[in-house]
Formats: sequence, structure tokens, C-alpha cells
Amino acid sequence: RTDLICEAAKRLLLGFQCEKLGKESTSLTMKHFPSGGPRENGFDPHYAEGKLNVYATEGSLEKYHLPPFQVCVDYGSTSIMPYYSIPSSEKSAPQTYKGQTLDFEDVGFAFNKAFLKDMLRDDMGFKGYVNSDSGILDKMCWGMEDASQVDRAAKAINAGTDIIADTNEVFLIKQAVEEGKVSMDRIDEAVSRLLHEMFTLGLFDDKTYVDPDKAVEVVENPESHKKAYKAHLKSVVPLKN
Repeated sequence: RTDLICEAAKRLLLGFQCEKLGKESTSLTMKHFPSGGPRENGFDPHYAEGKLNVYATEGSLEKYHLPPFQVCVDYGSTSIMPYYSIPSSEKSAPQTYKGQTLDFEDVGFAFNKAFLKDMLRDDMGFKGYVNSDSGILDKMCWGMEDASQVDRAAKAINAGTDIIADTNEVFLIKQAVEEGKVSMDRIDEAVSRLLHEMFTLGLFDDKTYVDPDKAVEVVENPESHKKAYKAHLKSVVPLKN
């Protein structure tokens, strides 16, 4: 139900980020680009057994999986997160995008320039920042297992990843710059994208802190609990009644 997912993405972005991103907004990272459904044997890409995306049906990537992310782009998602998995060139049926045949590079999406820069940013028009999933430098580095952590960082950043999530190992990025594997212009570009969001949200203004008593009042509101419970009920799909 691609149409259902598109509508859900639209409502999430309008509900949290509002019509226009500003001081009343909660920014969202929408994930996982370009969808987490077509996994080989249905396995999880947190593990090597699930590291391949297999598009078994010809044209299915463009028809079923990309439209929700176009909605994310159109409604101004501040961030999009690629998934760990590798688009399998060997096991997939032919795939096209805007009439052009896709030739997959067998590396995870956080390292994949064809998907992040060429498709997401240049073709789909994404203006926010790309936030990698956790662990792409040391654990779920599919397609880059034989590379050093410095080379993994350089590959991801040059492919279009602006934030390497859940890592404090900044020295790896500094080393990549010092060795000429990543330009300072690219680092500045990535940093400016994040700072743009933070300034737009008002996070550098004087009055950015919430009233803790008001926060408790909102969180403990019984009417909010009812809405949350209703949302949870509607999210459940019984496989057997």
C-alpha cells in the first residue's frame, strides 16, 4: 500500500514539523531510504544474513519503494536516514528510475553515491541532511567490510552522508580530511545543513528551554493517553484472529 505509506509520511511531517519548519516544529528524520522492505529472505540487515536488498520484481524500486520518500522530500523532511543494506545487482530484477536503467554499486546505502547524491539529492530534490544509521563504521558496514574505518568514513561522507550517527570517533573524519580523502568544502557543506536546521528551530535563541511543569502537564494529559492508545490499536495488524 504505497499510497497509505505516502499519506502517513505526509501526516507525520505536517503534524510534527508543521506547514513550515520553525520554532514550534519538531524536526523529523524519515527512514530508511530507499525503504526497508525488499530484504533477502526477510532477514534483518543488522546482521550479515540480511545485508542484501533484493528487488525481485522488475521496476519495483521506483513503483513501490521510492514514492513515500518523494513525499518526504516534498513536505520538507529535515533529515533522511539510509539503511544498512546493499542493493543487490546480482539478485535483483532490472530496475529503472525516470527511464534510466539503474546499475547498483554493491555497498550499503550510507556509502552509496548513486542513491544519496545522484538520486535523493539531485533528482528527487532533497534539501536537508542525510543522517546515517548507527554503526556504519564498525558493525553494519556492508560492502565495505574490507576497508579501514577511515576509508569507510570517507566513502560515506563523499557519497552524501552528512552525519555519521552514534559515533564519537571524530578523529576518523579528521584523519580522512588530513589524508586528502575528504575535502573541507564537503565537511563545511555537511555542517551547514545541520546548523541551518538548528537555527531554523530556534535552538540558539535565548528562550529555547521548555517549562518542565508544562511538559509534565502535557505528557500526563489523559486525553493524550487516549489518542496514543487509539493510535497503537490502529497500528496492529492481526495475522490470525
